[in-house]
Amino acid sequence: PRVESRTADSEDRWSLTTGWYREPRAGHALSLALQAFDTRAAAVDSTQATARFAWALRPIDSAWIVFDRLELQLDQRSDLTGSYESRRLINNLHANWQVDDTTQIGLQYGARFVTSSFGTERYSGYSDLAGFDVRRQLSSRFDLGLHGAALNSWTAHVLRYSSGLDVGVSFARNVWVSLGYNFAGFSDADFAASRYTDQGPFLRFRIKADQDTFRDLSLDSLRPAR
Repeated sequence: PRVESRTADSEDRWSLTTGWYREPRAGHALSLALQAFDTRAAAVDSTQATARFAWALRPIDSAWIVFDRLELQLDQRSDLTGSYESRRLINNLHANWQVDDTTQIGLQYGARFVTSSFGTERYSGYSDLAGFDVRRQLSSRFDLGLHGAALNSWTAHVLRYSSGLDVGVSFARNVWVSLGYNFAGFSDADFAASRYTDQGPFLRFRIKADQDTFRDLSLDSLRPAR
């Protein structure tokens, strides 16, 4: 764990950062992370804390990969105008199925429960997201993807959709870039970590780092094969 404290005439501040990770065993891996920040000043007091628990399942002899992350967020503020508090419980479940050598299907289900208070007023709401991705390998370097998602805000009775296409290119080993367009979309930061849901064009970049990655990133590896 890492603990820091700072005292000044204008404010007092402290922070805590800690984490734990268990190496994969029988295809299972676990991790836990905690961050907390507290500030006390003459005009405003604030506290923010985030706890994350993640679980991954990747058996060697299975076509399925499953990843789940549970996150709890706390945000408290008070100043001369009043007080504010927000608590968010967010879960994101992802599953990937390798259908064959050229086709894979990804599924996502996310759920969020939020409670907020402004002074004496208190509000709460529940939302969830269901999404899918289908990706087809066209060649050793190019692939094509189709994706869609639906976000349902149950308390507000609002349903929004996102759908689009993208083309991916593997420039080098462990380096992948895709260019796509969403015909319909929405914005939600809690569920957007693994997919781009806003309407319009987008560019994604993914790199898997290992001891050979940067050695592979040479000019020769970026040139098309002749």
